[in-house]
Amino acid sequence: MVKHWQRIKDDRGSPIKLCMIWRATRASGFEKAFLVQRGDTVPFWSSFFLMGSMFAVAMQTWEIVGNLVAGRSAFPLSISWTIGIFVGQFVLFGGAMAGFMHLYMWRSDNHARNAMLRAGLCVSCAYRIDDIESETDGCTICPECGGAWRVHG
Repeated sequence: MVKHWQRIKDDRGSPIKLCMIWRATRASGFEKAFLVQRGDTVPFWSSFFLMGSMFAVAMQTWEIVGNLVAGRSAFPLSISWTIGIFVGQFVLFGGAMAGFMHLYMWRSDNHARNAMLRAGLCVSCAYRIDDIESETDGCTICPECGGAWRVHG
């Protein structure tokens, strides 16, 4: 079975592991605002609705099934309380997960690659490679991890 990170390849076709945003800022010393441009991270609102609805539906299903298995009414509380609990779960979990995803996750592998190379960093380990001489094929070899990148800039 091929893991997701094994499908990401450098400019010479070798598999690499993608550097996450928090690790890139820590390793490079760059502020997140410098490294990440608008649109490079997971969008907040789509994550909010997706994660919130998934969690709230799962929790309500869990409660209904649990009540039915225990021989109780599926909705022991009034419907207004049930809807209130659903909305609360939706907002709290959706907001927390969307905030986390927006702050710490790349939107896609291409967004991560472009952001890291734009800053002159190795996509795999966030080592500064923009001042290293490139090879004859145009790739700059990272001395830290061995990744090969065509750094533009």
